[in-house]
Formats: sequence, C-alpha cells, structure tokens
Amino acid sequence: NSPEKDFRMRKQPLMLAKRLSVVMREQDTNYLFILGDIINQWSASPQIMEVLVDFYKSLIEDNPDIVIGYILGQHDMRLYDDYGEDNSYVHLVARMFPKNVFYMHDKYLNLNGTEIYLSSYNRKDILYPKN
Repeated sequence: NSPEKDFRMRKQPLMLAKRLSVVMREQDTNYLFILGDIINQWSASPQIMEVLVDFYKSLIEDNPDIVIGYILGQHDMRLYDDYGEDNSYVHLVARMFPKNVFYMHDKYLNLNGTEIYLSSYNRKDILYPKN
C-alpha cells in the first residue's frame, strides 16, 4: 500500500473535479459531458465506486446546477439479464444524482443554436437506461 497509489486512486480524481469546476466557471457553462468507459467493465468494486461517487459529489458541490451528460461506452453497459435489473456503476451513479447526471443515448441537444445528436455505443442486447 504505497502512498502514491492512494494519491492516484483518491486524490487525483478530486483534483480533476476541482479543475473541471474552475474551467466550467471560466467558460460560463453548466454542461459537462463524460464520454464513457471510465473503467473497463460495467461493475465497480466498492473502493472504485466510492471514488466515483466522491468525484461526482465534488462536481455537484462546486456547481449545484451542473448538468452531467453521460454517453455510455461499451464497458459501461450491462447486457440484459433474467431479472431485468441493472446495477452497473453508471446506473447507480445516475440514481444517486438524478438532478445532475443524465444518459445521453439517442438524444438531441441544442447548445448555443447548434444541434448535436448524441448516441452511445450500440448493440441490440444492451440494457439501455430508460430516462
């Protein structure tokens, strides 16, 4: 358990969140897009989940009006299962922060008069979010 590992795991994501908040204020925007595949599988260990939650909390505390659009990558999605339940880390985060984190699959977004179509990695057997 080297201190450097703890720094990379715990402190760097929070430093990134703080830096993103500063840049967003400088750019006068509340929009942040996360382009998926931030880890290499749909499930996250409790330690990784804690880091992810702290990252989102930090962003939201710095800017309560932030809109975080999450574009799913192939590693973020869970295939359909027999239970119809999805407990992927992305779904858990979106449920924890429903006023700030949104799926951007098959959505149109208008930013400053420019219409943008957003679509996630696409496969027919993927369990896509319903919002």
